Amino acid sequence: MNGAREKIFICCRIGGTGETDHEKRANFLRNIERAKLYARWAVLNGYDPESTGFYFCEFLDDFNPDERKLGQELGRERLKKCDFILVVEDGKPHSSDMIGDIEAARNPGVKPIVITHNEIINWLIKNDSEAFKRMFPELYFEKQRGEGAEKQRSITYGIFDCYD
Repeated sequence: MNGAREKIFICCRIGGTGETDHEKRANFLRNIERAKLYARWAVLNGYDPESTGFYFCEFLDDFNPDERKLGQELGRERLKKCDFILVVEDGKPHSSDMIGDIEAARNPGVKPIVITHNEIINWLIKNDSEAFKRMFPELYFEKQRGEGAEKQRSITYGIFDCYD
């Protein structure tokens, strides 16, 4: 590797939603797997990812409001040291936490990169298929079944108008 890689902060949905605790936990775990997948994409595309969403969830309880807030604060401090913020669109409105990360990125002038979940999946299938299937089988087979496809980009472009 020649020189240092540019740091990129992974901004994606982490918290789990649902009607029951079981649904919330299942969606949370799915979102953690997605965050790992996005970090892999970043590395394979020459970046040094800062994926605090899944990193802090390894030892902080995301379902405890105080620990969740602490993880967010620590993550936003790391965000300020990044060159880019990768905003991953999934066809749903951004969570309040994603919006907070996007807002925090404005102050230090972190440059935005916007990509959809499906664009990342498609790139990995084309460029990293065997490892993708081995490391993320649920996400791979979800794509093969046609599930998890976003219907549209959400509101990122309006949020980043200040960058023009």
